[in-house]
Amino acid sequence: TIFVLCEATDDSDVIKPWSITIVTFENNKFIHTNGHTFFSEDGAKKRFTILQGKIWTGGETYDDFW
Repeated sequence: TIFVLCEATDDSDVIKPWSITIVTFENNKFIHTNGHTFFSEDGAKKRFTILQGKIWTGGETYDDFW
């Protein structure tokens, strides 16, 4: 499994500029899954950390309430 943390950096008015994509290899095919979108970088980093099975020590984020 590959977890990709992304930020929309174009000039559009993106409401949730942070996202996570999950890529897995199943039955000889690459499967891309939306891991969620986020308002804040910290919210995205928190989810990214948890998806990897690690412990998040940064506390609550704005995205925890959405």
